[in-house]
Amino acid sequence: MKEGKDIYSVLAADGSVSALVGTRIHPVGAVPQNVTKPYISYERIVGIPQVTLTDWGGTKRILEQINCYATDRPGADDLADKAMTALFNGFKVSEFSYDGTYDEDTELYGVSIDMTFYT
Repeated sequence: MKEGKDIYSVLAADGSVSALVGTRIHPVGAVPQNVTKPYISYERIVGIPQVTLTDWGGTKRILEQINCYATDRPGADDLADKAMTALFNGFKVSEFSYDGTYDEDTELYGVSIDMTFYT
């Protein structure tokens, strides 16, 4: 999954993101159980090849979800803002959407970012 690896690389290389999470950027399902907060998780939602009637030029439209978690709402919002800026600068982003969450079981605030981009 080349795009997933690129997401890690873009986020980890951004100074404002890494100042908050270091290398705590994990694929969904691979987040360590007792991970230090804040952290980021990500997963591919869908990849759609861009085709014409006669050809596929190799371009794909990708929808990736990036989840930013922290122990308070301002921390989650700040991390999400920094992550969106890093992702916008690192990819051919065509669209962002995001939504805030709170998980009572883990007592974590989150922002889920849906990012559409082209490869």
